[in-house]
Amino acid sequence: MTFNSTIKHTLTILLVSGAVMLTGLGAPRLWDRDEPRNAGCAREMLERFDWIVPTFNGELRAHKPVLLYWCIMAAYSLGGVNEFTARLPSALCAMGSALATYAIGRRLFNSTVGLWSGIILSTSLMLGVAGRAATPDSLLIFCVTLTMLAYVRFAFPSKDGSYFPTAIWQQALLYGAMGLAVLAKGPVGLVLPTAIIGMFLLIQRLPAKESPPGFVHKIALVLRPFAPLHFLQTCLAMRPLLAIGMVLLIAAPWYIAVGMRTDGAFLKEFFVTHNLDRATGSMEGHRGGPWFYPLAMLVGFFPWSIFAVPIVLETFYRLRIRDKDSAGYLFATCWVCVWVGTFSIAKTKLPSYVTPCYPALALLAGCFVHHLQQKSLSLHRYWLPASYATLAAVGVGIFVGIPIAAEKILPGEAWLGILGIIPLAAGIIVAVGWYCDRMSWSAPLVASAGGIVVVGVLALGASRADLHRFDQQMVVNWVKNSAGEAPLASYRVLEPSWVFYSEQTIPELLGEPAAAARMLENHPHAALVTKEQFVPAIRRELDGDLLIVDSAPHFLRKERLVVLQRKPTFADVRAAKSSQGKNSLH
Repeated sequence: MTFNSTIKHTLTILLVSGAVMLTGLGAPRLWDRDEPRNAGCAREMLERFDWIVPTFNGELRAHKPVLLYWCIMAAYSLGGVNEFTARLPSALCAMGSALATYAIGRRLFNSTVGLWSGIILSTSLMLGVAGRAATPDSLLIFCVTLTMLAYVRFAFPSKDGSYFPTAIWQQALLYGAMGLAVLAKGPVGLVLPTAIIGMFLLIQRLPAKESPPGFVHKIALVLRPFAPLHFLQTCLAMRPLLAIGMVLLIAAPWYIAVGMRTDGAFLKEFFVTHNLDRATGSMEGHRGGPWFYPLAMLVGFFPWSIFAVPIVLETFYRLRIRDKDSAGYLFATCWVCVWVGTFSIAKTKLPSYVTPCYPALALLAGCFVHHLQQKSLSLHRYWLPASYATLAAVGVGIFVGIPIAAEKILPGEAWLGILGIIPLAAGIIVAVGWYCDRMSWSAPLVASAGGIVVVGVLALGASRADLHRFDQQMVVNWVKNSAGEAPLASYRVLEPSWVFYSEQTIPELLGEPAAAARMLENHPHAALVTKEQFVPAIRRELDGDLLIVDSAPHFLRKERLVVLQRKPTFADVRAAKSSQGKNSLH
């Protein structure tokens, strides 16, 4: 492959990924709940010029490590505090992940596979979601992909069959990338990439052995990689002490500093609550069975998930024939299976948890597209029209489903259903191309349709939905109109975006309605944001009457929110006049 071809492929991936990630990036306001928390945390740290302790709304934020906040703080310093700069690090990381996937594909297979892998990842729905949000997901995807690039770059092709970097500096770079992942998301940044590489080595380094007939022998063949001696030798070959040392060198200084500054509170909440408890128990209602992640990936890897079954069948075939690409197929398969398998065991489940394996999915899909264009697929030819029909069916679903959903939650936005015409038309065109034996049409059309739909949903659709967030506007307007003279609190409802856009701390009151009533009594000019259903209970506890200053529907919920103030009493008016009189004497 020539240098000019590499530049051309790189520019192509940058153009595609940049169009998907940067188009309308700063148009919609930050989405509750994680975006405002992360963006607000970075702003609070920057205002204090504190690069160690994350806080939001005046409280310690121990949900995630610090790397994302550092990136957002750097973006704020260059472009000011706004939606675009808050999301820019995620967008750049998504573009970097696409380029790293291209480089991995080139190394494992060939430049065409690499090119298509980068394009496929760039146009997949879930990478678009991660790359257009001020969350650590895109940063973790990039750090994991960078780790895998370091491994593949130094371990492939393997002349001695070890499939592991030989030089100490190469191993140090590999584990240094894992250290960045630990700063981005925590222990998962070390544990899972190591497990992926380890699983690949356990299988790949086994000597070839014929499988005798019989069920027992088949089971023994499956368990061979985990034979104690082979397992121990593989672990030692991966230099575990160097791995721990490099990760500690990169990540430990901040963890030690934040632990000392918070008297251990951050470390306890982060490692116990947000890692151990999430793994062993279902938190915040995020649960699901073994089917959860396969279904989530079918949605998240759209539009390329229309080829899900053909890709799986083709991958099995390529693994079985053991040709020159089988090691690459095995590595990508281990990447997917280890990541998805681990999080399938964990009790708390979210679609974003498995996005770091999407580059591996893109690699397998890139191989599939390459063989499709070369007309060298091993599977039955009728799998392709079934996939194209699925793309057209998704288009029909969008065309019909969005207007129905919009009628209930986003009145007046039913016209967004026209986005369904794009995959519908693409599905029909590629089906015609298959019938006419023009396979070269399919991949570019699917990529174009996917990119347009992703941008349409995440840029245009999100911007239109943002116009319906009347509750946020109500709170922000009240803060601006009061000019900071009256304190604002909330009772049993608090959206982080209110804190971010009001640019002030908003205490959240919990417990009985008496707590809300006491706050209004002790601060005569204060206001309270709460749900309309709590107003009668607060009124019964209040010494005086309530004024409903403003109200608005709670975004995407079947309830209304209100801003309350205590109606001034005669004593309040007299006290205010007395205070004014004393001030005039001075």
